[in-house]
Amino acid sequence: MNFILISKIVQRSEKAVAEPQTLVNYKMAMSVLALVAERDIKKTTTRKMDKL
Repeated sequence: MNFILISKIVQRSEKAVAEPQTLVNYKMAMSVLALVAERDIKKTTTRKMDKL
């Protein structure tokens, strides 16, 4: 699921290089992706801690 999302964002980023106005959208998408990834990492680490 997340991999598909990342590949879509990468495709958009390649277009964003060609179109400067979408660069802002790309930056926003990357920050959102970073937040989601951070949240997922926290979830997985807490699950691992619970198992220990």
